[in-house]
Amino acid sequence: MKRNLHASQDRITADLTALSAITEPERPWTRRAFSPLFDEGRRFLWDRFKAAGLDVSLDAGANLVGLRQGREPHSGTIMLGSHSDTVPDGGRFDGVAGVVVALEVARVLADRGVMLRHNLAITDFLAEEVSIFGVSCIGSRAMAGLLPPAWLERQSAGRDLRRAIGDVGGNAEALTVPLRHDLRAFLEMHIEQGPILEREGLSLGMVTTIVGITRVEVSVTGRPDHAGTTPMDGRADALAAASELVLAIRAKAVEMTAAGRPFTA
Repeated sequence: MKRNLHASQDRITADLTALSAITEPERPWTRRAFSPLFDEGRRFLWDRFKAAGLDVSLDAGANLVGLRQGREPHSGTIMLGSHSDTVPDGGRFDGVAGVVVALEVARVLADRGVMLRHNLAITDFLAEEVSIFGVSCIGSRAMAGLLPPAWLERQSAGRDLRRAIGDVGGNAEALTVPLRHDLRAFLEMHIEQGPILEREGLSLGMVTTIVGITRVEVSVTGRPDHAGTTPMDGRADALAAASELVLAIRAKAVEMTAAGRPFTA
């Protein structure tokens, strides 16, 4: 089969290897947002974006964006990307692969001399993982104009999030409105965070739905009695009641999954 695009596995591997080396030595692979290691990773990506011929900038949400102009710039922008910050002990590919592969798309287009009709933006979002401020998706929320103002006052190690965004090149004062109105499509390549592709022997899957997470707090109230002398039929054990509730929820989830109605808990 003839291919008209030629992504370079060597370039992708080199970038992933270089970024994975930027980690806390005792905790591979850890490169958390708002840390010196994150800043180092960002400098690496800035240079790689530049080397790919992209116009590189940071927006007010401190998202790193590499722009490739289209033939009809006013047609809008197609955005590709993910994030380069990591969770503790687990970020060699999570997020990072989405940024590097998006960058490779831009490089392949440049190699082949292809100019899209739309602008192409390669983006590394700020702090998609839970940050030292206890919140996540900071850059993407900022871009969409959905960053809660109260978050800017959150404190960590003597500084607030407002200052931290400024320290990595953003401008928290400009985050009251959406930062972009030109996006026509967004695509993110991501590792699968479950077992299905591996179990089914598949190398690629397409997301068709997004898991919606609802957190519900349930209080189960029991009654303290003497452990040795209270008869079993006279006890009100909160743990026993809670265990029945947990097992009932699990059974319902298994039933829904078997019926083809995915349920994640």
